Amino acid sequence: MPNERVTLIERFFKSWFGWMIGVLVGISLISLWNGEGIDWSLIIGLSIGGLIGTSIGIGLKKNLKKEKN
Repeated sequence: MPNERVTLIERFFKSWFGWMIGVLVGISLISLWNGEGIDWSLIIGLSIGGLIGTSIGIGLKKNLKKEKN
């Protein structure tokens, strides 16, 4: 059980880190395209949304895996 918990946490942070890279690149490109400064409130909002979405997705995946067994 403790080993399963570590992999769950690792998966969570890997997924969220990937999301964050995408958010930073996407917002930076949009800001450059529009000739504006970087909208930090949008980055923070999308980061929090990604954190919540990643938590829900991994939780659902874990529950489906338990039901399958």
